Amino acid sequence: MDKRFLTVKETSQIFFEGKISVSSLYRLITAGELPAIKIGKKVLINTETLKQKYV
Repeated sequence: MDKRFLTVKETSQIFFEGKISVSSLYRLITAGELPAIKIGKKVLINTETLKQKYV
């Protein structure tokens, strides 16, 4: 994984290989369980955070 940040859709497709839906990721973000940043309309997730929490 070369990107530092992924969109929610990319996170679902690339990191979780489609096993966790986009809506489930948004729920985790809203609940504060998955840190994310919002830039304009895009919600971005740090790949290092994903690796620390889910690998």
